Amino acid sequence: MSNLVILLFAYINIKGIKESAKVQNFIAITLVSLVFVVFTIMFVKVDRSKFLENYVYDYKFNLGEVLRIFAITPPLPLWALTIYLKYVRNMTLELKLPL
Repeated sequence: MSNLVILLFAYINIKGIKESAKVQNFIAITLVSLVFVVFTIMFVKVDRSKFLENYVYDYKFNLGEVLRIFAITPPLPLWALTIYLKYVRNMTLELKLPL
């Protein structure tokens, strides 16, 4: 009897995963499509002379400008990884598991 309940829950779970995957695929495709449409419209309607004047002609690479962008980007993923690794290390030491 318990096997039947487990199989029923597994079946429901698999059906739910398939349905949620379909929804996520739809959302992702819609997002990419909308970005492509907006980019295409902007490319068609933009004044290319202003674009070339501002971004192509007389362009000089400035490392300071690039570093400003990196400076304001928070290194959260690195912090999260560090915290996780410390947690795993503490748990392995507490349980006396080999590292």
